[in-house]
Amino acid sequence: MIDINKTFVTSDHHFREWTHFGGLLCESTQKQEEEHIALWNSVVGKDDTVLYVGDFSDGRVADLDDLCRRLNGRIVLIKGNHDQMDDSIYRMAFADVVDQMYIDELKLLLVHAPESATRRPGERMIYGHYHRGLMEPPPTTSDSICVCAKWHGWKPITLVEAIRQMDMEIEAEMSEGMSTTREKAETILAEMNDMLRDRPFFEVHVEKKFDQLNEKLHALGWLGLIEKFTRKDGNYYVQLKLVDPDSEEAQKIM
Repeated sequence: MIDINKTFVTSDHHFREWTHFGGLLCESTQKQEEEHIALWNSVVGKDDTVLYVGDFSDGRVADLDDLCRRLNGRIVLIKGNHDQMDDSIYRMAFADVVDQMYIDELKLLLVHAPESATRRPGERMIYGHYHRGLMEPPPTTSDSICVCAKWHGWKPITLVEAIRQMDMEIEAEMSEGMSTTREKAETILAEMNDMLRDRPFFEVHVEKKFDQLNEKLHALGWLGLIEKFTRKDGNYYVQLKLVDPDSEEAQKIM
Protein backbone atom coordinates (compact mmCIF):
# COMPACT_ATOMS: atom_id res chain seq x y z
CA MET A 1 0.00 0.00 0.00
CA ILE A 2 1.41 3.38 -1.04
CA ASP A 3 1.59 6.15 1.57
CA ILE A 4 0.30 9.05 -0.53
CA ASN A 5 1.54 11.57 2.04
CA LYS A 6 5.13 10.32 1.82
CA THR A 7 5.21 9.55 -1.91
CA PHE A 8 6.15 12.43 -4.21
CA VAL A 9 5.87 13.01 -7.96
CA THR A 10 7.86 15.30 -10.24
CA SER A 11 9.52 15.32 -13.65
CA ASP A 12 11.67 17.12 -16.21
CA HIS A 13 14.47 18.64 -14.18
CA HIS A 14 16.89 17.77 -16.99
CA PHE A 15 19.76 17.83 -14.51
CA ARG A 16 23.16 18.66 -16.05
CA GLU A 17 21.50 20.00 -19.17
CA TRP A 18 23.65 23.09 -18.74
CA THR A 19 26.76 21.03 -19.62
CA HIS A 20 25.57 20.77 -23.24
CA PHE A 21 26.04 23.39 -25.98
CA GLY A 22 27.42 25.93 -23.53
CA GLY A 23 24.09 26.02 -21.71
CA LEU A 24 22.24 27.51 -24.69
CA LEU A 25 18.45 26.93 -24.70
CA CYS A 26 18.61 25.35 -21.22
CA GLU A 27 15.92 26.10 -18.66
CA SER A 28 18.40 25.92 -15.74
CA THR A 29 21.93 27.17 -15.18
CA GLN A 30 24.41 25.37 -12.92
CA LYS A 31 23.55 27.76 -10.09
CA GLN A 32 19.81 27.23 -10.58
CA GLU A 33 20.32 23.47 -10.57
CA GLU A 34 21.88 23.74 -7.12
CA GLU A 35 18.83 25.70 -5.99
CA HIS A 36 16.55 23.02 -7.42
CA ILE A 37 18.39 20.31 -5.48
CA ALA A 38 17.97 22.33 -2.29
CA LEU A 39 14.25 22.83 -3.04
CA TRP A 40 13.83 19.09 -3.60
CA ASN A 41 15.46 18.29 -0.27
CA SER A 42 13.37 20.92 1.51
CA VAL A 43 10.22 18.84 0.96
CA VAL A 44 11.43 15.24 0.42
CA GLY A 45 12.79 13.29 3.39
CA LYS A 46 15.42 10.59 3.19
CA ASP A 47 12.83 7.85 3.82
CA ASP A 48 10.27 9.20 1.33
CA THR A 49 9.63 7.84 -2.16
CA VAL A 50 9.80 9.93 -5.34
CA LEU A 51 8.12 8.67 -8.49
CA TYR A 52 10.09 10.54 -11.13
CA VAL A 53 7.99 10.88 -14.29
CA GLY A 54 10.77 11.16 -16.85
CA ASP A 55 13.62 13.30 -18.20
CA PHE A 56 15.72 13.20 -15.06
CA SER A 57 19.16 14.03 -16.49
CA ASP A 58 20.92 14.96 -19.70
CA GLY A 59 24.32 14.31 -18.11
CA ARG A 60 26.81 11.45 -18.05
CA VAL A 61 26.58 8.10 -16.28
CA ALA A 62 28.73 9.45 -13.43
CA ASP A 63 26.27 12.33 -12.96
CA LEU A 64 23.42 9.93 -12.15
CA ASP A 65 25.11 8.50 -9.08
CA ASP A 66 26.18 11.94 -7.86
CA LEU A 67 22.67 13.39 -8.26
CA CYS A 68 20.90 10.43 -6.63
CA ARG A 69 23.25 10.60 -3.64
CA ARG A 70 22.51 14.29 -3.17
CA LEU A 71 18.75 14.09 -3.64
CA ASN A 72 16.62 12.83 -0.75
CA GLY A 73 14.29 9.90 -1.12
CA ARG A 74 14.02 6.55 -2.81
CA ILE A 75 13.71 7.52 -6.48
CA VAL A 76 11.84 5.37 -9.01
CA LEU A 77 12.50 6.47 -12.59
CA ILE A 78 9.58 6.33 -15.01
CA LYS A 79 11.52 6.84 -18.22
CA GLY A 80 11.08 9.84 -20.47
CA ASN A 81 12.32 10.51 -23.98
CA HIS A 82 15.61 11.97 -22.65
CA ASP A 83 16.32 8.96 -20.41
CA GLN A 84 18.13 7.02 -23.12
CA MET A 85 20.76 5.05 -21.21
CA ASP A 86 20.41 1.30 -20.77
CA ASP A 87 18.08 0.24 -17.96
CA SER A 88 20.93 -1.61 -16.26
CA ILE A 89 22.73 1.72 -15.80
CA TYR A 90 19.66 3.40 -14.35
CA ARG A 91 19.13 0.53 -11.92
CA MET A 92 22.56 1.20 -10.40
CA ALA A 93 21.43 4.72 -9.45
CA PHE A 94 17.66 4.45 -8.94
CA ALA A 95 15.51 2.20 -6.76
CA ASP A 96 13.79 1.00 -9.92
CA VAL A 97 13.23 1.98 -13.56
CA VAL A 98 10.04 1.41 -15.57
CA ASP A 99 8.45 2.70 -18.77
CA GLN A 100 5.21 3.56 -17.02
CA MET A 101 3.55 2.75 -13.71
CA TYR A 102 0.04 1.74 -12.62
CA ILE A 103 -1.11 2.25 -9.04
CA ASP A 104 -4.17 0.03 -8.98
CA GLU A 105 -5.55 1.08 -5.58
CA LEU A 106 -5.62 4.71 -6.76
CA LYS A 107 -6.65 3.93 -10.37
CA LEU A 108 -3.67 6.01 -11.38
CA LEU A 109 -1.32 5.85 -14.37
CA LEU A 110 2.08 7.57 -14.32
CA VAL A 111 3.69 8.09 -17.72
CA HIS A 112 6.08 10.67 -19.15
CA ALA A 113 4.28 11.60 -22.38
CA PRO A 114 0.46 11.39 -22.18
CA GLU A 115 0.05 10.67 -25.88
CA SER A 116 1.95 7.39 -25.42
CA ALA A 117 -0.41 6.17 -22.69
CA THR A 118 -3.14 3.57 -22.91
CA ARG A 119 -5.56 4.46 -20.15
CA ARG A 120 -8.09 2.12 -18.64
CA PRO A 121 -11.68 3.30 -18.00
CA GLY A 122 -11.91 5.57 -14.96
CA GLU A 123 -8.14 5.89 -14.68
CA ARG A 124 -6.42 9.15 -13.81
CA MET A 125 -3.04 10.14 -15.22
CA ILE A 126 0.06 11.91 -13.88
CA TYR A 127 2.42 12.96 -16.63
CA GLY A 128 5.33 15.23 -17.53
CA HIS A 129 7.00 16.23 -20.81
CA TYR A 130 5.16 19.49 -21.47
CA HIS A 131 7.33 22.38 -20.35
CA ARG A 132 9.80 23.40 -23.06
CA GLY A 133 8.97 26.81 -24.49
CA LEU A 134 5.67 27.05 -22.61
CA MET A 135 4.71 30.04 -20.49
CA GLU A 136 1.81 28.30 -18.75
CA PRO A 137 1.29 24.70 -17.63
CA PRO A 138 -1.11 22.32 -19.36
CA PRO A 139 -4.45 22.63 -17.55
CA THR A 140 -5.07 20.27 -14.67
CA THR A 141 -8.28 18.34 -15.25
CA SER A 142 -10.42 16.03 -13.13
CA ASP A 143 -8.43 13.06 -14.44
CA SER A 144 -4.94 14.35 -15.29
CA ILE A 145 -2.16 16.59 -13.99
CA CYS A 146 1.23 17.61 -15.38
CA VAL A 147 3.95 17.41 -12.70
CA CYS A 148 6.86 19.01 -14.56
CA ALA A 149 9.03 20.62 -11.90
CA LYS A 150 8.85 23.98 -13.67
CA TRP A 151 5.12 24.22 -12.93
CA HIS A 152 5.41 23.40 -9.22
CA GLY A 153 8.17 25.74 -8.07
CA TRP A 154 10.83 23.13 -8.88
CA LYS A 155 9.67 21.04 -5.92
CA PRO A 156 8.23 17.52 -5.98
CA ILE A 157 4.61 17.41 -4.81
CA THR A 158 3.02 14.62 -2.80
CA LEU A 159 0.63 12.18 -4.40
CA VAL A 160 -2.06 13.43 -2.05
CA GLU A 161 -1.52 16.97 -3.38
CA ALA A 162 -1.65 15.81 -7.01
CA ILE A 163 -4.91 13.97 -6.30
CA ARG A 164 -6.30 16.97 -4.40
CA GLN A 165 -5.67 19.24 -7.38
CA MET A 166 -7.51 16.85 -9.70
CA ASP A 167 -10.36 16.58 -7.15
CA MET A 168 -10.64 20.38 -7.15
CA GLU A 169 -11.26 20.23 -10.89
CA ILE A 170 -14.07 17.72 -10.33
CA GLU A 171 -15.69 20.19 -7.93
CA ALA A 172 -15.18 23.02 -10.44
CA GLU A 173 -16.73 20.97 -13.25
CA MET A 174 -19.69 20.05 -11.04
CA SER A 175 -20.14 23.68 -10.04
CA GLU A 176 -20.00 24.79 -13.66
CA GLY A 177 -22.56 22.13 -14.54
CA MET A 178 -24.88 23.28 -11.75
CA SER A 179 -24.51 26.88 -12.92
CA THR A 180 -25.40 25.90 -16.48
CA THR A 181 -28.39 23.89 -15.24
CA ARG A 182 -29.67 26.85 -13.21
CA GLU A 183 -29.34 29.15 -16.23
CA LYS A 184 -31.46 26.75 -18.28
CA ALA A 185 -34.01 26.51 -15.47
CA GLU A 186 -34.17 30.31 -15.18
CA THR A 187 -34.83 30.57 -18.92
CA ILE A 188 -37.73 28.10 -18.65
CA LEU A 189 -39.12 29.92 -15.61
CA ALA A 190 -38.99 33.25 -17.44
CA GLU A 191 -40.98 31.64 -20.28
CA MET A 192 -43.53 30.38 -17.78
CA ASN A 193 -43.90 33.77 -16.14
CA ASP A 194 -44.29 35.50 -19.51
CA MET A 195 -47.04 33.04 -20.39
CA LEU A 196 -48.81 33.55 -17.05
CA ARG A 197 -48.54 37.31 -16.90
CA ASP A 198 -52.03 38.89 -17.10
CA ARG A 199 -53.60 35.54 -18.06
CA PRO A 200 -55.80 33.41 -15.80
CA PHE A 201 -53.86 30.42 -14.51
CA PHE A 202 -56.73 27.98 -14.80
CA GLU A 203 -57.33 28.42 -18.52
CA VAL A 204 -57.04 24.88 -19.87
CA HIS A 205 -54.34 25.58 -22.48
CA VAL A 206 -52.33 27.67 -20.00
CA GLU A 207 -52.49 24.98 -17.33
CA LYS A 208 -51.37 22.33 -19.84
CA LYS A 209 -48.44 24.45 -21.02
CA PHE A 210 -47.53 25.16 -17.40
CA ASP A 211 -47.36 21.43 -16.66
CA GLN A 212 -45.11 20.82 -19.69
CA LEU A 213 -42.68 23.53 -18.65
CA ASN A 214 -42.70 22.41 -15.03
CA GLU A 215 -41.73 18.91 -16.19
CA LYS A 216 -38.70 20.45 -17.90
CA LEU A 217 -37.83 22.25 -14.68
CA HIS A 218 -38.07 18.99 -12.73
CA ALA A 219 -35.81 17.26 -15.24
CA LEU A 220 -33.18 19.92 -14.55
CA GLY A 221 -33.57 19.40 -10.80
CA TRP A 222 -35.52 22.61 -10.07
CA LEU A 223 -39.03 23.52 -9.01
CA GLY A 224 -41.29 26.45 -9.85
CA LEU A 225 -43.22 27.71 -6.83
CA ILE A 226 -45.77 30.51 -6.65
CA GLU A 227 -44.15 33.77 -5.61
CA LYS A 228 -47.10 36.07 -6.30
CA PHE A 229 -50.79 35.11 -6.23
CA THR A 230 -53.63 37.51 -7.05
CA ARG A 231 -57.36 37.19 -7.71
CA LYS A 232 -59.19 39.55 -10.03
CA ASP A 233 -62.67 39.37 -11.56
CA GLY A 234 -63.02 35.80 -10.38
CA ASN A 235 -59.76 34.68 -12.03
CA TYR A 236 -56.44 33.65 -10.45
CA TYR A 237 -53.10 35.06 -11.59
CA VAL A 238 -49.68 33.79 -10.52
CA GLN A 239 -45.99 34.52 -10.93
CA LEU A 240 -43.37 31.92 -10.08
CA LYS A 241 -39.94 31.71 -8.53
CA LEU A 242 -37.19 29.11 -8.91
CA VAL A 243 -36.67 26.83 -5.92
CA ASP A 244 -34.33 23.94 -5.18
CA PRO A 245 -36.55 20.87 -4.55
CA ASP A 246 -34.32 19.92 -1.60
CA SER A 247 -34.82 23.27 0.11
CA GLU A 248 -36.87 23.58 3.29
CA GLU A 249 -39.37 25.78 1.47
CA ALA A 250 -40.00 23.12 -1.18
CA GLN A 251 -40.18 20.29 1.32
CA LYS A 252 -43.05 22.02 3.18
CA ILE A 253 -45.39 21.65 0.22
CA MET A 254 -44.21 18.30 -1.18
